[in-house]
Order: sequence, then C-alpha cells, then structure tokens
Amino acid sequence: MIVAIEGIDASGKETQATLLKVWALDNADEMCIHDVRIQDFPDYKNVTGKYIDELLKGEWEIVANELGKNALTKATVMQCLMITNRLEHGKMLSEYAGDPFSLLILDRYYASGQVYGRADGLPVDWLEAIHFLVPDPDLWIFVDISVDESFRRRPDRQDYYERNRT
Repeated sequence: MIVAIEGIDASGKETQATLLKVWALDNADEMCIHDVRIQDFPDYKNVTGKYIDELLKGEWEIVANELGKNALTKATVMQCLMITNRLEHGKMLSEYAGDPFSLLILDRYYASGQVYGRADGLPVDWLEAIHFLVPDPDLWIFVDISVDESFRRRPDRQDYYERNRT
C-alpha cells in the first residue's frame, strides 16, 4: 500500500509521515502489516536528487540554446529530473503498490510535481503523461496550512521555488 502525503513547504508532511509510521508499527499485528517505510521525494541521496538539489539552490543553471529558447525550458528540465528521481525508485514503488501487508509512506510524490509544473506554465496533459510509469498511491493525504503559517514555521527560504515568492 502506498500513502502519499502532500502539502506546501513547512506544512508538516514529515511530521505526519513519521506519526503515521509510528501508528502503523504500533498496530502492525492487528493490521497484518509486516513492513513500513518512509520515502522522501525528491530523494536527494540518489543521482538525480543531487542535480535537483543543486538546481533548486541555484548552484547551476539551465542555459537556453537552439533546443530551448523559451521560458519553459527550466521547468521542463526540472520535471524531467523529478520523474527520473521517482523512477529510480520504480522497483520499490512497484513492490509496495497494491500490497496490503506493507506500507510505503511518501513525503511528497507526483502531485507536487504537477502543481509546481503548472505554476511554471507547463501543460497539464504533459505533466500527467510523464507519470504513467509510477504507480498511483492508494491514498493521498493533503496537509492544508496557510502560506502565512508556512512562512512563520520556516522564514528562511532557500530554493528556486521559495525565493522571492511572498
């Protein structure tokens, strides 16, 4: 079983994922669950995750050339990196998908990519199409807090999507 937890930055996704994991482990016997795991996306520890982290922090930049002269080039590259980051976990995602005896808790998943991609002007149909290889979660949980509360919790914003956005 896959549960995806989504929400804006500092909404408490990590806290909710941890609480769900603790609850599932405490109730594993009666729920017949033998495996509980949390996976963050993007996964900054794998190959593409390092590129994503550097791009978000502005450590390298997408330079437009003949193949990419429009404003959507950076957004397209970012989404391609994000889906590749998830696909690097394809085997694990497939193993948990539909398995009622295991629980994979995702701290962000592809809904975040779709939201950020739309905010950057990418077409909805393309954003949906690039995720056809990753399984849908069995349950989405959206943690809803205000932008003001998010900034109160984490006033220092460092990445591309957070800088200079109020």
